Amino acid sequence: MTYSDVSPMIDGAWTKGANGRTIPVINPATEEVIGQVAHAEKSDLDRALAAADKGFKQWRKVSAYERYKIMRKAADLMRQRLDEICTIMTTEQGKPLFEAKVETNLAADIIDWMAEEGRRTYGRIAPGKGVPLPPGLEGVTLDTLLTAVKEALTRKPPEPEEAVLHIEPMTVNEKIEEIGAALEQKRGRLRFRPLLAKCETRTEIVVLFMALLEMIKSGHLWAEQERAFGDIVLVEAVKTPA
Repeated sequence: MTYSDVSPMIDGAWTKGANGRTIPVINPATEEVIGQVAHAEKSDLDRALAAADKGFKQWRKVSAYERYKIMRKAADLMRQRLDEICTIMTTEQGKPLFEAKVETNLAADIIDWMAEEGRRTYGRIAPGKGVPLPPGLEGVTLDTLLTAVKEALTRKPPEPEEAVLHIEPMTVNEKIEEIGAALEQKRGRLRFRPLLAKCETRTEIVVLFMALLEMIKSGHLWAEQERAFGDIVLVEAVKTPA
């Protein structure tokens, strides 16, 4: 195996340390120097921090769905390069090859797990699949929507349990189409509480919430808090010009 010298990647490029210093990499089994690793200086760390900040400003604009695909691809590449990675680990550290393979496979599994969890991280609002949101909007949490729904449910008389359990997808799709038509009539903005007020039963409230949730997750809708009246305004997410 040929061992390549190790250099830091800063701002998308492999680079040497600012002062050109290196540290020897020693095979603990043979005590042989098998390569060199660049010695980073403070100026290298400063450049790395600046590059990380720049990268984060780009990465934060990437939807959770796209991040998921990138991370899953990284995990797949680790598995494809398993033998090469494990040989290097064993040569550098002297650990058994079997342990190196276990650790590498586990690392790939963790990346997969994080990718799946990231796709379901709904923070301020459920992420869509890359549809840009109108600039200047301050979103609300899904908990805010859910709280309003729960309050509305308490004001409606109970229904047979099976009425809620057997909501058909077509019913939700019809509600999505209804909301879309209303958004078009209202120039892309709707108040949430009047929509709730039109719901005559608990089932209709649940269908409304499921429809709004699907529209938010797919990136077609954005919710913002209206300070003047304390209502939630539903805003149609439109693609901004490139």
